[in-house]
Amino acid sequence: YDYLVPEQKMDMYHYTKAVLNFEKREYETALEQTGKINYTFFVFKFEAKVLTLKLYYELKLPEPALSLIDSFSHFLSKNKIVSEIYKENFMNFLKYLKILFRNSQNRKLNKYDTAEIKKSVSELKYVISKRWIIDKIDEIEYQT
Repeated sequence: YDYLVPEQKMDMYHYTKAVLNFEKREYETALEQTGKINYTFFVFKFEAKVLTLKLYYELKLPEPALSLIDSFSHFLSKNKIVSEIYKENFMNFLKYLKILFRNSQNRKLNKYDTAEIKKSVSELKYVISKRWIIDKIDEIEYQT
């Protein structure tokens, strides 16, 4: 902590605390930490949003998630600074997260659907949090 860049120190602290709490499945605490992140540093703008979206999913909060998915998608599509590969990584994540949220809103996927989605995600070259998405699809598959 003492060796971090002073302008990013608190943001890095809150981000890493959020990730740590996420991994410990302390989702509410992790979400509180993401709310304390100031998005001035480029990396936090993207990574913290992905983490926040995963937390919304785990906490079953579709309304704020779908709103963030929409705004994040628009931001990425209009941003000329972000590379196409970086955009593709995040846009693929948003696409499949939206599918997961639709399923959680009583549009149940069957075993065929989940197998097809999992195959599609697995074959993607560029997608953020691929393992997490596949794990969530596995959970849906297990429930059907």
